[in-house]
Amino acid sequence: MDTVKIRVQKVEYELGDTIILASDGFYEARKSSFESDLIALSESANLKNDFDELFTKYELSARDDMTAIAFRYSQ
Repeated sequence: MDTVKIRVQKVEYELGDTIILASDGFYEARKSSFESDLIALSESANLKNDFDELFTKYELSARDDMTAIAFRYSQ
């Protein structure tokens, strides 16, 4: 595209903030529970294990390529 524009924004994160980025293949795998699942994941005490479990659960329903990443500000 000749009209692509990129806008960089600076965001201040606080200790414990969680960021989850996902492709449409990920959120379309479980549309009915996507919002509640991600809220629960963002509040998880064990982000890595719970993310792995959620990804596996979604993978079973995926109809498209799935990509997702989750990270938490801890320092």
